[in-house]
Amino acid sequence: MPARPSPETLQQRSAHLLDTIADMTGLGAWELDTGSMTPLWSSHARQIFGMDQAGTITLSDFVEHFAQEARPILDAAFQTAVANGKSFDLTLPALRRDGARLWVRCVGDAEVVDDRAERLSGAVQDVTQQYEAGLRLQRASRSSFQGHWEYDFGTDQVWCSEAYQQLLGFAARERRIPAATFHAETHAADEAAVSAAFARHIADATPYDVQLRLRTAAGEWRWFRRRGAMERDKLGRLTSLTGQLIDIHDERQAQVELREIRARFE
Repeated sequence: MPARPSPETLQQRSAHLLDTIADMTGLGAWELDTGSMTPLWSSHARQIFGMDQAGTITLSDFVEHFAQEARPILDAAFQTAVANGKSFDLTLPALRRDGARLWVRCVGDAEVVDDRAERLSGAVQDVTQQYEAGLRLQRASRSSFQGHWEYDFGTDQVWCSEAYQQLLGFAARERRIPAATFHAETHAADEAAVSAAFARHIADATPYDVQLRLRTAAGEWRWFRRRGAMERDKLGRLTSLTGQLIDIHDERQAQVELREIRARFE
């Protein structure tokens, strides 16, 4: 009967598996034995934080790589996962060993056996560029009073930014809805013109730039300008339509009042 591999051999195999996963996904993989509370880190996970590739890194060492205000949040997530088998998905500020500031997404999932979390496994990912791009988008939206939206043709879903929601009088929370729901929010009298502009843009790249009425959170109809541009993949397939939403209600009302004044003097 073959001899049972030693704990050291099993640990080496697990470490090799984590490195293989990291190479395939571009993520830093990790694993935590809840009995010994001894973590394993893939080489890519160590690279993200500038950790020593050979040294032992405890869970406490890992948490210390995050910003001080983020440490209690991450520590609580690990404790809850070990105690209750609850998964977590956090994006938190971190610090590399060389002092560089990062935003890191840390995901953890528990392997539960007989109502007990025996092992946690997960991944870390440097999302600094994506996070900062999101912040820039939020700042741009606030400064220009523009909401942003993206129509994903693959899922037939539409993402609406926080600013988009605010323009309609809703709470500042991103929203992802079916395309049919997105279209249904248009005033019935504007549907034909909006649909025609959409079709022209897809057919011959005519600029998608329409004025339409949308229902606000208060149930009122308000005028907006919606612009967008389609994106295609390398094979020329349509992937998405992204654009902006601008409130032009006061401008439209002023134009109506101006026409009425002129009419009285003609």
